[in-house]
Amino acid sequence: MAMCRARFVFAVLVLLAVPLETHGNDDPEFDSVTCGSVLKLRHVASGVRLHSHDIKYGNTGGGSGQQSVTGQTSEIDANSLWRVEGHAGKQCSPGSKVKCGDRIRLIHVNTGAALHSHSGFVSPLTKQQEVSCLGDYLNFDQGDDWVVECVSRGSTWQRSQDIRLKHASTSRYLFHDGRSVYRRPIANQREVCGSTSNNRMSHWQAEQGLFRKPDSAPGGASTRDEL
Repeated sequence: MAMCRARFVFAVLVLLAVPLETHGNDDPEFDSVTCGSVLKLRHVASGVRLHSHDIKYGNTGGGSGQQSVTGQTSEIDANSLWRVEGHAGKQCSPGSKVKCGDRIRLIHVNTGAALHSHSGFVSPLTKQQEVSCLGDYLNFDQGDDWVVECVSRGSTWQRSQDIRLKHASTSRYLFHDGRSVYRRPIANQREVCGSTSNNRMSHWQAEQGLFRKPDSAPGGASTRDEL
């Protein structure tokens, strides 16, 4: 498993190093989030980025002991990069647009684990549903599936628009309350959890990353690197 994870991370890093043709930031061909894109997700209300790292939750007090997920204030931390993939048991075609209502997985680039949640475990600070990272590139379950809910009208996930991510198995939304801050060992990082609230504190937006052009788009560079 460690070898598979290393190969996955290496492949992404190689892709990030490939020189790409230059496109203006207003190029409409890159407006849609597509399968295979590597991106950062910004919490709209607070500005923190969805983040993970090889630091585990405690397994006492209701925690699972799995890899922790937080909100990070830094704009340049590589541990805030996620790869968009099809849901558990189903691959998506690289370059295919992610539609509103689609189930996806978000794979943490540096560790190869999937954004995950589950009932029965609580977040450390607010005692809502824990959100963690679990598994590796070859081993996933339905607890890794998230439904893309587009806040604005439209049929596909647009980078300029807010979305909500609803956990498919428990119907909890990826959430940060804007206040809950950790101390050591992850000082100043924010708690991210699963919540029943679908208000603005559950809104996220795709930020900079490495984006794939949709399959249906005309020729030219197939990716754009904003990292």
